[in-house]
Amino acid sequence: MESASSNRTIQDEVGSDSQDSLWDLSYVKSSLDTITQLNDIDSLNDPEDLPFKSKYAAREHLEELRKRLKTLIESQFSEAPVSSHSEEASPQTSCDDAAEVSPENINLELDISMLNMSHNNTQADDVLNSSTGTKTCVVSNFDRLEIFLRYIEGKLGLNYVECEETSSGEEHLSQALKSLTSKYDFTSPAAVHVYKFLLNQLGILHATRRSTEKAADALHKAEKVYDTYKANHSEAPSFPTDLLAPFKGTSDENNESSKWMLFESEHTQTLFYLAQVYQKSDDSAKASHYCQLTLRRQLQMKKYDPVEWALNAATLSQYYMLEREFSLARHCLASSMKIFEELGAVDKNLEEGSLYSKSIDIKRCWVKYGLELLEVSWIRLLAEDGEDGSTTANTGEDEKNADFFDLELTKYEQWMPSKYLLDFDQARSVFLKVQELIVEAKEMYGIDSFCSDYVELIQDHSRAFKNLSVFEANSERRSKMHKRRADMLEEVTAELNPQFYLLVWRQLVYETAEVYSAMVDCKADIMSELNQRPSQQAVTKLNSLCQKSIHKYLEYIGSLKTPEGTLPEPLPPGDERPVLVAWFCVARLYYKMIMPGMSQQIECVQKTLLYYKLVVDSCDKNSGYAQLMEAELPVCREMVNLLPVKLNKMIAQMQSGFE
Repeated sequence: MESASSNRTIQDEVGSDSQDSLWDLSYVKSSLDTITQLNDIDSLNDPEDLPFKSKYAAREHLEELRKRLKTLIESQFSEAPVSSHSEEASPQTSCDDAAEVSPENINLELDISMLNMSHNNTQADDVLNSSTGTKTCVVSNFDRLEIFLRYIEGKLGLNYVECEETSSGEEHLSQALKSLTSKYDFTSPAAVHVYKFLLNQLGILHATRRSTEKAADALHKAEKVYDTYKANHSEAPSFPTDLLAPFKGTSDENNESSKWMLFESEHTQTLFYLAQVYQKSDDSAKASHYCQLTLRRQLQMKKYDPVEWALNAATLSQYYMLEREFSLARHCLASSMKIFEELGAVDKNLEEGSLYSKSIDIKRCWVKYGLELLEVSWIRLLAEDGEDGSTTANTGEDEKNADFFDLELTKYEQWMPSKYLLDFDQARSVFLKVQELIVEAKEMYGIDSFCSDYVELIQDHSRAFKNLSVFEANSERRSKMHKRRADMLEEVTAELNPQFYLLVWRQLVYETAEVYSAMVDCKADIMSELNQRPSQQAVTKLNSLCQKSIHKYLEYIGSLKTPEGTLPEPLPPGDERPVLVAWFCVARLYYKMIMPGMSQQIECVQKTLLYYKLVVDSCDKNSGYAQLMEAELPVCREMVNLLPVKLNKMIAQMQSGFE
């Protein structure tokens, strides 16, 4: 073998019989196999007092491998090989006709290291394939070893990160990227996969440090590397281990199809990490976008875990649901059920954590979807600003795009519609499906074992009746729906100990108060519809419901009081409006009560005035409260001004003996 000092240019074509190809690099494959064994298998059995024992052993192999590769490069290539092109000639930087693409065009500059991807530094020749007429990238042995060395340095950096030595890990990853960018174009088929790997790992590292901007920056660079390569290349990028194919003891392990698959898998990871980063930064729109792309690519590549994929698709549906893009939300939910089918029949008798519990979780997402569709539909009807039922719940655009997973979903899309509900019959069909799913979920989540989940299911059931009641024109039937709500809420509230479930208990008590108040309105509507003096039984029922609602509102307020029996000043964050609204509703309920005697009527009006004044006085003391009660406060002020006059008249009337 000629020494590097002979200044011979090493630009051997792949598959040539040059002396360089006789170098024995079989130790590389052996080392990588050992490293994989230590990282993926042996590390799982490391003792608790030595959690990184196997990874430290893997690090030693990586260090040794890096050392041997550097020694080989330095001993055989003491001078960097010179491109076969003259310095004056325009260098060929890609294997297709995309040499004009520059890194500046895609803004690939990282904070951690300049991505100086100069086209003048590539070490590859373009060779015309006589059979296809296309250009194939031919890489020198020096370049192969150099790029592979950067990959090993990146693996070493990843090892440090996994051993919780993040600073050292970042240093190795950044240095590997810097060395790579100083010599090789990111569009080179030999280097592009290593670029993606290093950028992905840096993105993950910054994400774990909660440096979301840096993480997103690195991952977007990886995304642009992929997009640019795909737009300008037809040749499959080399997987790092395939770079050593010309050397003795190694082989090209992946065919053209496999190389593309590995590259696509690396990009899928990029999109997945971007979804995670934007989720952590509370950018739901971008997080959902990248989540959808990830799920779609996993399906296309047939590389996914059915349970994980189904749960992620169901979770994604909740974002679209809240954005009122019901077609997209339903598509995600139906897709999650379709993919879950791949697991076959699921035994509901299995314990928590089983496939059955996962299937129930997906169905609970359907429950949320149905509840939101019901609520949005009646709000739209009351506002009287909707169009006919031929439009989708949002703009109609999501209807056209609601097949991005390309699955046959008719079976599950029939569960619920994706358009606005226009009448009681449509609403009832959704309600019945929601109720069916809730009943099934309650079999899994009992109150004794899963108290929080069970309570949430009861609240969802109550909300379903509430939303359906708005579509019901008959006041008596509406009242019966609310009675169902009151019964289920009272039952679960009695099972809870406020000492341990105080926040949930307060929610239930407050909602029960609202339910009884809604029943009062139903009874009042029935009385007005009769157009005659109400019966004593009807009056007694109305007053009883008023008292029950008042009791629940005051019970909620009482739970906020200090041991001295007074409300804290200011009110606890998050409880300001609920307390003020509770006072407002109590005042309103006292005013609705029908009392037989003047003294009792006066007492009710006095209590009405008392609670309206509580609202007004609190808002006058705290301007923030006034903003919270923007709609109700004018009514309170008006009543505070009018009720004293009415009280004086009632008192005068009673004193004159005309009760």
